[in-house]
Amino acid sequence: MLTLVFSGLFLASFLASSLDAGRPQWWLLLFPGSVLCIFLVLATVHKTVQLDDRCLYVSTFRSATAIPLEQIQSVSETIRLNYRLVTIHFRHDTPVGRSIRFTPTVQFDYKLHFILSELQAYAHET
Repeated sequence: MLTLVFSGLFLASFLASSLDAGRPQWWLLLFPGSVLCIFLVLATVHKTVQLDDRCLYVSTFRSATAIPLEQIQSVSETIRLNYRLVTIHFRHDTPVGRSIRFTPTVQFDYKLHFILSELQAYAHET
């Protein structure tokens, strides 16, 4: 949503500058176009992960895949300054690869994320 707002502001700025100059000033679109492309690439590679009692559901921009919980081999978490990264390694090849990385929901302390302990429990059961 924020990307659309900023794109609209940059477009309005481009149109105002072009009208003042009497001709389009294409160089003004270089920065906002680059930022928009980066956001689109990040949106298409972002994974959404959901969990129930039988499967781990991994959805990307184009598809959704159900992976049985028995496939989870190990789970680790990396805590960075402003985000966390959870990595799940699978026992065998899956449609999403041998491992996935995703950012879990926001947690404001430096304790292990609650989803990590739940996923690790499934990894040790098999």
